[in-house]
Amino acid sequence: MTEQHEPGGPDQQGQDTSAQDKARRSGWFWLLVALAVLILLPVVLMVAILLALRSETGTAWVIDQVPGLEVTEGRGSLLGQWQASEVVWQGFGVNVEVEAVLVDWSPSCLLQTRICLDTLRATRLDVRVQPSAETEETTQGIDLPALELPVRVRVGDVNLGPFSLNGSRVWDRLELSAGGSGADWQLERGVYQLGDYKVTASGRVIT
Repeated sequence: MTEQHEPGGPDQQGQDTSAQDKARRSGWFWLLVALAVLILLPVVLMVAILLALRSETGTAWVIDQVPGLEVTEGRGSLLGQWQASEVVWQGFGVNVEVEAVLVDWSPSCLLQTRICLDTLRATRLDVRVQPSAETEETTQGIDLPALELPVRVRVGDVNLGPFSLNGSRVWDRLELSAGGSGADWQLERGVYQLGDYKVTASGRVIT
């Protein structure tokens, strides 16, 4: 005598429950995969950019992707020492020209929440800003904002040549060596020269 099971019996219910559990587990699995991709993708992209910046070829490629930026005879890596005979950037109504620029910094300092700028040099800087459509009829005083950086900054050697803003000379020479964090800075050496005027300063500065 053959035993027959009616539809909706215990065996059928067990199979339905097993199928639902498998579908639920499959849904959770793909959800976790999607979340992992969303989390890891920015990390992978960041690592790829950093690896590209470590080489001279990768640095040149990244610079070529910046709109309005033109570099002549660029050499080195942006994650270390980089130099160029001329850097020109145009955008947002601003035109910047820098000659004989040299930048040397230590990316490893970022792991210690510090910014270490070892060397920054340029023989000439020229910035031109197009006037805005809205011009103020009256001249108002300039209020400098409070400057309090969240990380410690170390500036080793800054030596900048003549700097002009819209054709007006701001300085003929600027040298700086300083370090600090927050609003408290120690100025080891600062030199500002414009024409016959020359100012040399050192000491503690609170911004």
